[in-house]
Amino acid sequence: MFFQNFLKFPMDLPAVGLPARAAQPQQDRATTYRALLGERAWMRLDPAIRDRFACRARDRAFYGAMGRVELSASSRVLALLSRLFGSSLFPRTGRDIVTLIDVEGATDDASGTWKRVYLMPGGRRFTVKSVKRFDADEGLLECLGRGFVMKLALHARPDALHFVSTGYQWRCGPVRINLPDVISPGATHVIHRELGGGRFRFTLCVDHPLFGRLVFQEGDFFEKENTP
Repeated sequence: MFFQNFLKFPMDLPAVGLPARAAQPQQDRATTYRALLGERAWMRLDPAIRDRFACRARDRAFYGAMGRVELSASSRVLALLSRLFGSSLFPRTGRDIVTLIDVEGATDDASGTWKRVYLMPGGRRFTVKSVKRFDADEGLLECLGRGFVMKLALHARPDALHFVSTGYQWRCGPVRINLPDVISPGATHVIHRELGGGRFRFTLCVDHPLFGRLVFQEGDFFEKENTP
């Protein structure tokens, strides 16, 4: 169970090591989550969600466990291939996998780096890095590595912020090539859902038009500073 696994989690574990952050120039308001969503949609979100996605002046660490991690046979190959681009998928399945999420980003900027560290039996770890960047033409992008990017749309609900992929591109300098859906990793949907009491639920789904559901992950997390 989650709490049984959590008791084994080293609470003095520091946040995932990140390079020192360079001084950030003043960001345009259009690069904030608030601006990307629009005022009405932003205010529709639970205040706790707004705090997590607006307060970016410091690194933040979240602790919990992935209650379910599922991969199809096809996605196991995709997970192995993703290592070529920086390990964007956890290549294993399981339940109640203790996980650390570390967030680094500039103040009031939607760009930033999210790291998920999965703690496996025997003290082994697997790290997945997710880098988001703001593009003046395309909006919010997920950078997968080697020039591949995933375009993202944001949708606000009172209890959840949704990140939905709208297509994939390969970029090399000024060259931008849109990838057809059938040769893309699949439609990605990430949900950040507020649970109350300082906790939130992370859900990740990846669905391919030919191969169906490739990836499903879901787990509950909280910020260390909110614990007793």
